[in-house]
Amino acid sequence: MAEELWKEIVINGEKSSTKISNTGKLLYKRAGISYGSPDSSGYMAGTIKLNGKDRKILVHREVARAFINPDIDGKDVHHKNGNRSDNRVENLEIIDHSDHARLTLKENNISLTPEVVNKICIDIIDNKLSPAELGDKYGVGTYVIYTIIERKTYKEISSKYDFSKYKFRRNPNTGSIHAELRDKIRDGVPYDEIRVWLYDLGYSLQQIYSMMNYAKKAIKNIDSRGYDMGQGGRKNFKEYTPRVDTMIITGYSFKDIYDYLKRETSFTEVEINNFIRRRITAVNKQMEKDFT
Repeated sequence: MAEELWKEIVINGEKSSTKISNTGKLLYKRAGISYGSPDSSGYMAGTIKLNGKDRKILVHREVARAFINPDIDGKDVHHKNGNRSDNRVENLEIIDHSDHARLTLKENNISLTPEVVNKICIDIIDNKLSPAELGDKYGVGTYVIYTIIERKTYKEISSKYDFSKYKFRRNPNTGSIHAELRDKIRDGVPYDEIRVWLYDLGYSLQQIYSMMNYAKKAIKNIDSRGYDMGQGGRKNFKEYTPRVDTMIITGYSFKDIYDYLKRETSFTEVEINNFIRRRITAVNKQMEKDFT
């Protein structure tokens, strides 16, 4: 039998006083050992203190983070034997979401006939039902519909159809969605649940990964500087806009403007570069308008 090892739980560089073992146990300073309790999806979950705040965690993800690879954001953690309560490190593997979807289909013996897949594809083009509603109609999980839309499964059939106009892939309330997404990540909602929520709103896999990465960066900026990268962060640039616009008009180089903002602000290199590019575009458009 393998030796039981314990490590501190570390998430985004923040350490918790709670430890986790390679056998899937949590060790609290006061409460002692716990395996966690099953959440609505059957995964073992627990609550830890992180930076003075309660945070919900999934045991299998923290075992993988501690004993396999700390860089698991944007990845899925798969239970090899299909038992979501068996969180031993040897039963876990880190894989891409698309590979996880295929494995889940295979392990649950889900196999649709070509006739049914064609009907699903026609319903997708018909644009009346969301992925969740299609799943209910055909008696399969919503994720099965997603894999067809994203051509991850049944590609030989789905590739014959054009899903580009499927209206459930987009959502007009992007700003409020980003805000709610950040709240969910902050509250420790499992990434798998967040993905399903975004899928139900009609976002593609690529959009979801981009949105989640953006939201995590925004949260990091909010925590470290007290502003929102997506909204308030841009507002903080407002006081520098007149000066930067003047520098652009009078011929200062990109590097000169960058060095000025680097000296005067605490923004990151990416944020400064993006701001300068936005201002160059805006100034050029205004100049074209003035001279036409």
